[in-house]
Amino acid sequence: MRIELINPNNPINAANVPFLQKGLFNSLKAKVYSPPLNLCMIAAYTPDDIEVSTTDECVNSIDFDKKVDLVGITCLTTTSPRAYEIADAFRERGVKVVMGGIHVSSLPDEALQHCDSVVIDETEGIWDQVVQDFRCGRLKRRYRNGNFVDLRGLPLPRRDLLNPGDYVTINTVKTTRGCPFNCSFCSVKLFNGGTYRSRPIEDVVEEIKNLP
Repeated sequence: MRIELINPNNPINAANVPFLQKGLFNSLKAKVYSPPLNLCMIAAYTPDDIEVSTTDECVNSIDFDKKVDLVGITCLTTTSPRAYEIADAFRERGVKVVMGGIHVSSLPDEALQHCDSVVIDETEGIWDQVVQDFRCGRLKRRYRNGNFVDLRGLPLPRRDLLNPGDYVTINTVKTTRGCPFNCSFCSVKLFNGGTYRSRPIEDVVEEIKNLP
């Protein structure tokens, strides 16, 4: 079984800012600053007997002819138009598509017009059920975690799936989620909680030790 995890191209990603293109990224021969660790984390939650690959469209083109059984697409509001195009293209080939992320969690009915299943809230806590249901031919239309993910003992993100040359650095580490503020323009509180949820310091230190 093969799963492809996709981060759609973001029209406002920093690599599209002219002065950064001419300066920082060109000098480092990198395309964007840092990778989508969310894909690497979902890959880490995927059973070992499943072949997982990732495509970050901010740096690489998508192979729509790739032989895959299931496609997972993460979706921000800025990437949603492209995410829906990608989902539609794979479904036209008969490939099942699962979508998640902050935009899909906010507007699941909209997303379901373009995919077979949506994951609402943080994906890590329910991804194993999604995969198992797909294997058994009973993929549901909606999955909802319902609780915030316990940040203790998280697996190491699958950075081995990344090409380090595509980024200024792949050595980024997530230490917290959530925010105590309630800015009108921001959806972090809705998606990740209204307080700082911190990983245990020893877990963060251990992850840093595993970085080159």
